[in-house]
Amino acid sequence: MVTEVLSPPPAAPKLPAERGVYPPVFGANDVFLKIAHGRGERLNHADLVVLLVIATISGFLLAPSGFISSPWLFAVSLGPAALFLFLLTVSRQFPPVRLNRATREAYYFDGKTLYREPWETLLVRIRVTFLPSSTYILQFGFRRPGKGPLWIGVGGGYEETAHRHWAFYCAYMEKGMDLEMVEVPYEQRSKPRQEQDSLFMFIIDRVTYPLEFVTWASIALARTSWLSLRGGPIEYPQEIIDVCENNPLLAEERKTDESAIKDTGT
Repeated sequence: MVTEVLSPPPAAPKLPAERGVYPPVFGANDVFLKIAHGRGERLNHADLVVLLVIATISGFLLAPSGFISSPWLFAVSLGPAALFLFLLTVSRQFPPVRLNRATREAYYFDGKTLYREPWETLLVRIRVTFLPSSTYILQFGFRRPGKGPLWIGVGGGYEETAHRHWAFYCAYMEKGMDLEMVEVPYEQRSKPRQEQDSLFMFIIDRVTYPLEFVTWASIALARTSWLSLRGGPIEYPQEIIDVCENNPLLAEERKTDESAIKDTGT
């Protein structure tokens, strides 16, 4: 369910960007930033593979108790099927979404189509999912001829967090790495965030902590895209590399940094 439409045109953030509550950004500079994302269109069955492996191990552990008569047959039947399922369905490694301040555009490339949208007309919304719990996902939408938008998750969590991530992107597009961020006292945080910090949630987190193994293992498998039968990692076309990494503004910045290093004698 979509709870809010934030753009176009870009709406003024309801909450300021908060120090310590960062969206999934890496490799940021004053020209462009990279955003790790959830593609959302292609399912990755790494979590299923992990559960099958756990089931196989459980078969060997339960065999002495008589619950499973032949753990070897159990493993032989599930092992190859799990491996083939993983190799067939594991996603290729999609490149990050990019926001470019110099061109004021957003980019995404899926290996076939290069999506580029002006910042002022980029589709942005917050979508909430209710299972297993309420999660608010900040999404960028890229238009596709003859189809609905390609929606990509670029942040979120709590509703408050989704708004603060949106504020981060808006501030970055206007001020770059000089964007202003605030400290938010506990009493000014949303109720879900406060509850997360409560003693009850602290105990629940510690009790369910071992279950995070499935998540960690799934992420590790999902990142081994070189095993995918669909191909290896996808790289951006040269034209996007030229307006990002090879932007003249970054070249001047590198020269300035190099001069500063020489001046200090290091």
